Amino acid sequence: MEVSPANRDVRPSAFAKLYYFMRPDRGRMVCSLVLACIGEAVGMVPYVVIALLAAGLIEGTLTFERAALLAAVAALAHVARFFCTWRSSMMSHRIAFKALATMRDQHIDIDFIGRFGMMPAQDATPLSLVLTELITNSVEHGFEGRKDGHITISVGRGGNNLNVVVEDDGTGLANEEHDGMARSSGSGLGTQIISTFVNNDFGGTVRWEPRRGGGTRVVLDMKLRAA
Repeated sequence: MEVSPANRDVRPSAFAKLYYFMRPDRGRMVCSLVLACIGEAVGMVPYVVIALLAAGLIEGTLTFERAALLAAVAALAHVARFFCTWRSSMMSHRIAFKALATMRDQHIDIDFIGRFGMMPAQDATPLSLVLTELITNSVEHGFEGRKDGHITISVGRGGNNLNVVVEDDGTGLANEEHDGMARSSGSGLGTQIISTFVNNDFGGTVRWEPRRGGGTRVVLDMKLRAA
């Protein structure tokens, strides 16, 4: 039996509320979890390969063909782990973006333009945190007191250079930006998360601008640590 947050006779936990609002994407949630588990499992393969190589050397049974085969298996496992963890991270955070847009009894549309492309977890994870915080900032401050709104995330990438633009048609810079930084969200970590990851981890910049037609436009210019 599902419990709706609107049911005043029952007080669901915070997790139950989050699960309720993610209801349309439960299939993707499961898929994201499965990919993460597969990625971790496949990540153990190179260690098994090393053990087999060591055993072969000690026993004197290792041949060139066997060594080449094991090396190929290890390389394929590394690529598979890279893909699974990257895909899982991007999928789970996209689900989180949609949940953020509906948990406050608001109807916020989020559109994605462009593609992030392949990137390792060491880049995908902090990038997802930055985008989540920017969207949270828009929902909590830009759309405060409103029932609907629109957020657009545009991505441009050339090699290691990544440009991301987050735009909303909210109330504008006065409510979302303060001294060139995001207003703190409910967690109180909004400004720190965005500035730390973009400036320090990616060696990039954050630029806050008024959006043409009303709202806020945030431009992120970053350099990924790995292509």
